[in-house]
Amino acid sequence: MFVENKNLRVVPLYKEVVAIVHPSTGAFVFMEDTNRITSLYNRLKVLAQPDHHLTIAESDPDHADIWAATESYRSEAELQEKKCLDTVILKVTNRCNEACKHCYDARGFDTADMVSEKLCAIIDEALALSGQHLNLLFHGGEPLLRSDILDEVAGYARAAAEKCGKSIGCFAQTNGSVLNKRIISVLTRHEFGLGISLDGWESLHDKLRIMSDGSGTYRLFKRSYNRYRDYMVQNSGILTTVMASNVDVLEKVVLHVRDLGFVTWDATLFDLNGKGAEFPHLAVDAERYCAALERIIDLIEANECRNIAIKPILRRLDNLLIPQKLDMCLPGNGPCGAGSRLLSISADGSLSGCDIIHDRSLMLGHSPKTTLAEATTKPEVDRMNRRLSHNLMGCHSCTWLGVCGGTCLARGGLNSVNTTDCMISKLINEVLLRRISRNDALLEWYALFPPQRRRASVIHETFEMFA
Repeated sequence: MFVENKNLRVVPLYKEVVAIVHPSTGAFVFMEDTNRITSLYNRLKVLAQPDHHLTIAESDPDHADIWAATESYRSEAELQEKKCLDTVILKVTNRCNEACKHCYDARGFDTADMVSEKLCAIIDEALALSGQHLNLLFHGGEPLLRSDILDEVAGYARAAAEKCGKSIGCFAQTNGSVLNKRIISVLTRHEFGLGISLDGWESLHDKLRIMSDGSGTYRLFKRSYNRYRDYMVQNSGILTTVMASNVDVLEKVVLHVRDLGFVTWDATLFDLNGKGAEFPHLAVDAERYCAALERIIDLIEANECRNIAIKPILRRLDNLLIPQKLDMCLPGNGPCGAGSRLLSISADGSLSGCDIIHDRSLMLGHSPKTTLAEATTKPEVDRMNRRLSHNLMGCHSCTWLGVCGGTCLARGGLNSVNTTDCMISKLINEVLLRRISRNDALLEWYALFPPQRRRASVIHETFEMFA
């Protein structure tokens, strides 16, 4: 979906350093010749864009050699292939033993569990649509409440994948509170990786993650951790919901997770859906979030995070440094993965392109009446895939088109960007370029983590991923 645009953009980093970025692909080079930079500014200042980045047009004398310097990266980026289905979210139950105040998926469904036979049929459909590897993300509610379903379905999935010469990655998102030896034996048998929701230390975590009686839930996580620490730190990553209540201490949350022994930390921004709609004051503005990420980068550069994969930073570096934008939510100048690379099936059978798409007009049907193959060819998927090229024309003049993808469709909408996500992209990409132009510390840290540990949407080689 790359927009044909040979213009280049000048991003000032320091007085003596600028980055020259190709907006369509995200290719960039650094310019450190002060005289040349001064000449560039004097020549181009009348062409400044609303974001204050100057445009180097094809007719400019500096364009040709800069364009040539980005050729290899651009060529690889423009050869991106159409992505097939690689991840299915299976919401095996909407039951949960906790009552988190900010749950984005608390939409008032009647209590429902998916039956194993239905899930196995869905897996057969998914394997028929997938490439050589299919990721299964078991979700909820709290999926470990139905470890019996996980056991049966994961076993079926591995056998079915083997029959057709493919492989399966199994993953579950959990609050970590109900782990016991029986559940761990199931998870171990099927090589599950876990994502554990944790918003900080006890007083911070318990502000919103509570039981129905109002008591905090950190104690339940810590009970599991004390009993099964080795299993948890070897096979789990931590996912933190970033809110106004923890964003200003986010670097301390990372250190807390590190000190617990976990080697993967991810973050998601507070969602104003479900119960979250009742707490608009918890939404995080872009400046505070990016300031928090900068403080985390300070920790990385101070060599405090060598053993922990910090995915919000790794994913953004991936998109700056690697031509093929493999992350579903930061696809660069292309469609997000919703409805094509990703499908989500709720416990009541509702089919959507992503589990955080709450726009009913973009729903893809109801399983089993609607098959996965039928869901991926719905007009709604085409509308989602064409969103950036047809609906978000303003993005095409943005310096960061090649690394952003027009912000999250679910958080923004079919016809608009999410203003917070948009500002985050503009701020953090400039921060990252500034840091890597100054020294090699961030790039050396990035190189410590192989691709399967950098990309949230790829769950290959589960145990290696969390080692």
